[in-house]
Amino acid sequence: MSSDDSKYQINSQPENNEPWLSIEVYTKASHPQLLNGLDRWLELGLISHTQVMKVCRHNLSCALPEIDPAVHAQIIETEENIITPPELIKTPATPKVINRIWQGFLDELSIRWLLFLGIFLVIISSGVLAASQWDNFPRFGQYLILLLYTLGFWGIGFWSSKQENLQLTSQTLNAIAVLLVPINCWAISHFGLGSSIWEWITLIVSLMILTAIVYGQSKLIPRFKPKFFIPLFLLLSYVHLGWQLIPSPLIFMYGGIIIISLTHYFFLLPKSKYPGLNLLFLLSAWFLLLVRVLLTKEYLIRDCASAIACFGWILATIYLTKEKQTVINLVDGELDSEQLTNAFFSKILQTISIIIFAATWLISVFAGIFNSPLFFWQTVVISALTIHLFSQRLTLYWRKRDLTAIFLIGLQTVFVSKELIPDRIADNALNLAVTISKS
Repeated sequence: MSSDDSKYQINSQPENNEPWLSIEVYTKASHPQLLNGLDRWLELGLISHTQVMKVCRHNLSCALPEIDPAVHAQIIETEENIITPPELIKTPATPKVINRIWQGFLDELSIRWLLFLGIFLVIISSGVLAASQWDNFPRFGQYLILLLYTLGFWGIGFWSSKQENLQLTSQTLNAIAVLLVPINCWAISHFGLGSSIWEWITLIVSLMILTAIVYGQSKLIPRFKPKFFIPLFLLLSYVHLGWQLIPSPLIFMYGGIIIISLTHYFFLLPKSKYPGLNLLFLLSAWFLLLVRVLLTKEYLIRDCASAIACFGWILATIYLTKEKQTVINLVDGELDSEQLTNAFFSKILQTISIIIFAATWLISVFAGIFNSPLFFWQTVVISALTIHLFSQRLTLYWRKRDLTAIFLIGLQTVFVSKELIPDRIADNALNLAVTISKS
């Protein structure tokens, strides 16, 4: 055993004639885990507090160096002379919360916003150039321009993914290429491709390319989780191809937002880290369906009121869940810029969602009054989503105004629900109640 090793023997006298063990431990006094090991033994009851003190006193301590009394008195006198008066002591100013939020926002999004802005300017300038010569191209050529744009973004993004210093640029370009996939499907349906053999070949090849682009993002974008998101995204995109064959586009538009809402509530919110990038792709594909429905002359915004309200509910509950985690970390004393940014976005999106709820509620009420009572079904759905949002706010903030809003919204929901009951059933129920009261 070397000279820097310490030896300690645990050997206590047996009590009540119970068998005891004698354990010898050899370790270096400078071992970094020595104190942790002693503390662990102490928690397990394998060693007593007195024995720990004995080990530390004999092996882990040293005598203090002696100081000359004259030098010690001089040090004390010097320290007394340099003591700062209390009125001159200034505590560093704590940065304001809004400044921390803004700095976190800049740190997280500044580079991405610049990339998106540059790409947006490229698309707009190219669109203006193409529009000036648009009539000179046949339908086949018009779609090829869009397909080449998509391949261009994907190709540059794939190349930049191989460069170590261009990873953020690669992720941005590949994300834009994915967002162009449903637009390509809309363009195929709009131009009515398929009237010639060359158009059919182009259609099949383009669909294979678009599908490969979407599936390839799981490798190029680290936060892009495939699983069932890719099939759902492709389904929402390929719906455009059979637009003329669909009896009512509202079926797919409402079906898409219902599936996204159920996925969001039951599969995404329980996760410790919400996969927001996946939801962004799904909502973008669904939003394109909504825009195409509203551009048709057959449907108005009143027909899509509850779907739009559901869209606002999803946006609010994402960041509301993140804000709950921020509040928990605030209690524990751990809070970073990303969590402050999430809380900032939560406030903004809650306000936007409440405005969406109010607008869609008014639209559905007016449609129910002036068009058909069946529109009151949308009013009930919008009210239920609003109650859920305010109940989440109530459990987070515990404010009286949220409780008041829940009571008032629930009261008007009951009042509106009676309009959905057929007159015959309402009359029978009223007669039954009168008969029971008289008996």
